[in-house]
Amino acid sequence: DKSSMDYIFDRNGESLARWQITAPDTKRSLYPQGPYIAHILGWSFPADDKLQRGKRGLEGAYQEGFPGNKVHLTLDTRIERMLSKAMGHYVGAAVALDPKTGEILGMVSQPTYNPSKVADREEYRKYKSNAFTPLLDRALEKAYDCGSISKIVTSAAALDKNMDLKNIFPVICRRYYSVGGTPIHDWKTHRTVRDVADAFSKSCNVAFARLGEALGPGGLVDMFNAFGFNRAMALVPGNLSPAPAVSVSATASLGDLARAAAGLGELNRLTPLHAALIGATVANEGLMPSPRLVLQIKNIRGGTILQVAPAEPARVMKPATAQALKEMMLEAIETGTGHRAKVPGLQIAGKTATAGQRDEFFGKFDGWFVAFAPVSQPQIVVAIFLEHGGTGEDAAAPVAGAFFKQWMEIPKTSRQPRANSRQ
Repeated sequence: DKSSMDYIFDRNGESLARWQITAPDTKRSLYPQGPYIAHILGWSFPADDKLQRGKRGLEGAYQEGFPGNKVHLTLDTRIERMLSKAMGHYVGAAVALDPKTGEILGMVSQPTYNPSKVADREEYRKYKSNAFTPLLDRALEKAYDCGSISKIVTSAAALDKNMDLKNIFPVICRRYYSVGGTPIHDWKTHRTVRDVADAFSKSCNVAFARLGEALGPGGLVDMFNAFGFNRAMALVPGNLSPAPAVSVSATASLGDLARAAAGLGELNRLTPLHAALIGATVANEGLMPSPRLVLQIKNIRGGTILQVAPAEPARVMKPATAQALKEMMLEAIETGTGHRAKVPGLQIAGKTATAGQRDEFFGKFDGWFVAFAPVSQPQIVVAIFLEHGGTGEDAAAPVAGAFFKQWMEIPKTSRQPRANSRQ
């Protein structure tokens, strides 16, 4: 096409960004997918830009190569739209990835914006002043209190060390516990909690606080570090690097360790992308993949400039530990707090989480849900984060269920990412 040139594509060859050769400088780029992938695409403005918009996303990372070079991503626009539809009007983020390769299949942040309008100064000012911060990429740029997602890590630590749990279980949960004067509140009176699996299914704070006491700083914090907390993570260097996940410190009091093990307070924080990687580690037999967004970059003649191969996954826990966690996450869907994510004909393993305190303005908690499917041979992992959206059980789990229902409608032959159809 003599008047335009496509330069960013999803993994199936769908155009995500189009350069208009004959357009004015301020109107050069079109984005055929609209707001769905706005945060990933980003923008690029010169250093002397009066609004100081700077450089963000893929546009900012690769602007010197546009137009001409073509960037092919791991994204699947079908998955992207499914995530957006499942999220509805919730504020938050959703991430879907391949648990084996770490390839990001979908990554949505809401509210979003129209990437074509950022070049308009008045439109940019409106976005910038919007109280719901549509320019913030909630999937990557901010680490949130992860609530009971911490219980996946705590369970992994206890099971991987083959701890003798006879002195801990059964736990009698009366909805309150104290560790060195630090209060541990539970969301429900669980009465008798038989073992780790029972504690996981019920998401019992008291039981997990007891596990945190027993593990101590070495056992607990070491496992958080193994899951990638407390270190930087690269995605697209410079413009699309996730905020680091942060866990409780090894020098924290025993009370704070107990609270962190149960996912209470803001001691453990992570991005929705990192939450998806935790789910992927369980699905992938204890191996944590590195996240990947760019598949390859080609020049205008079709020659390959950059081929991004999957990084070697990191061993986080034993395969037997991952298998035990997988069974616990399956039970959490079948009979536990994740039951609202059930989809007929699909076995899903997952974990709900609820974080934060009731906000005076919004009056709701932050809800989380991490899940993968099918359980026997995981093909996709999803992390849902709802900011002030409600609990993980009541709000986030149904969003995941709505996504999986759509995903099931994709023919089985094309559910797996089509790596050979890049253009």
